[in-house]
Amino acid sequence: MIELDQLYKIIWSLLLLASSIQFGMDTASVTHFSAMIASALPLVGIFGSERKNLDQGFLSILMVTICSVAAAIALAQWKVLGNGAPHDAVIPVASGIVWILHARQKKSR
Repeated sequence: MIELDQLYKIIWSLLLLASSIQFGMDTASVTHFSAMIASALPLVGIFGSERKNLDQGFLSILMVTICSVAAAIALAQWKVLGNGAPHDAVIPVASGIVWILHARQKKSR
């Protein structure tokens, strides 16, 4: 069975792959770039916290903020500029939810 930490890494990697492909297909889209950042930074955070004992509270605030901003960018581009679609916010929202689950699992240990 896959350990939960490995599962989180796999999910973030798949989200990063999906957002990278979307960004590669439309390099002028800020939405896909911010989704790529929102899915890459949790990977950086989890690998960094494995090597050093980083403050999980700060990392949680950082990751949730980044994912929220990326989702807000996607929704604003859809509603205000008419670019994209509301489902463009799925990747940053999913990345944030996975981070919250990861943080809760770390806290319960």
